[in-house]
Amino acid sequence: MSKNWINSTIENSCNIEYGTRVVRKRDAGDIYSVYGGGGATFKMDTYNREDRMVIARFAMSKKCTRFIKGKFFLNDSGLTISQKDKKEIDIRFLNYKILSLNEKIYSIGRGTAQRNLNSEAFKNLDFSYPNTLKEQKQIVEILDTAFEALEKVKTNLEKNLKNTKELFASKLNEIFSQKGEGWEEKKLEDLTYIKSGGTPLKHKKEYWDNGIIPWYSSGELNNLLTIESKNYITNVGLDNSNAKLFEEGSLLIGMYDTAALKMSILHQNATFNQAIAGLAPRKNLNLEYILHYINFKKQELLNQRRGVRQKNLSLSKIKDIEIYIPDFNAQNEIVEKINNFESKTKQLEKKYQQKLDNLEELKKSLLQKAFSGELTK
Repeated sequence: MSKNWINSTIENSCNIEYGTRVVRKRDAGDIYSVYGGGGATFKMDTYNREDRMVIARFAMSKKCTRFIKGKFFLNDSGLTISQKDKKEIDIRFLNYKILSLNEKIYSIGRGTAQRNLNSEAFKNLDFSYPNTLKEQKQIVEILDTAFEALEKVKTNLEKNLKNTKELFASKLNEIFSQKGEGWEEKKLEDLTYIKSGGTPLKHKKEYWDNGIIPWYSSGELNNLLTIESKNYITNVGLDNSNAKLFEEGSLLIGMYDTAALKMSILHQNATFNQAIAGLAPRKNLNLEYILHYINFKKQELLNQRRGVRQKNLSLSKIKDIEIYIPDFNAQNEIVEKINNFESKTKQLEKKYQQKLDNLEELKKSLLQKAFSGELTK
């Protein structure tokens, strides 16, 4: 770092401005979005910030700094900072500086279930800067140009990634919308045995300690053909609760909230909670065919969810799902065709996602060079 940089701290160089506590029921309106440490929650008719870099205070995610453009209301889950002396520090330089500190800010968070900002450690974070506004603005200009170019590349990559995902959806539509000769319409309950799961009492140690039977929650469903268990129950827990054992190869379907219609196929005998429907075939039936067909109808089925706080699909709704289905050999051929196509699209998705990840690393590298004085040498 050049000798003409001033070594300081956030507390010595900046004003720390906390957000204001508001609640949806009392304060909701229609004009300005309310932000905390993450995305927008609801809207209000007043604002208290405009074009500011926001730092998360509570429930921090790895992306704990973000720039919010325009007028908005900042609640008490976030904070902003401003320069104490506007003649000494450029506001745009300050914004980039905070962005460069994102990982350090996240690392000083405290807590396990919920990570919250350590205010004292935050105040003492390094805040070094060039002693002239001219050099600060020079750094900002370089970063503006670079980030603008990177943003264009990112937009194109995200578009390609979206198109790749839509390509797979289009393939499902092509296959399932043109029903072949001999295809029959059946309800899911006519094709499979369907039961919801259950949860052995958590305080009963004999139900969980040294468990050997996998037990899944709906949050573990991943829309993949296999699933890894985090929890295990004992035979005593299985025999003395409403948990049900389903055999390897059974299809699990989430019913509640964000896990609704997330699916996985068991690769071993397992149990699951009451937010999951387990499906076992009644006769020759390829459950991967059922998984792909439900994905084909997914949006239509999600629109049938009910609930106020969370949108759910009932077990009866799962049973009533109508499936157009050919004979067993045709099911296998269709599954093979879909899986081959999906494998190719997944490779494309992985390629585009890797390029997006590389862009983020490049941004971090640019910021690191900017605030070590390398960009203006």
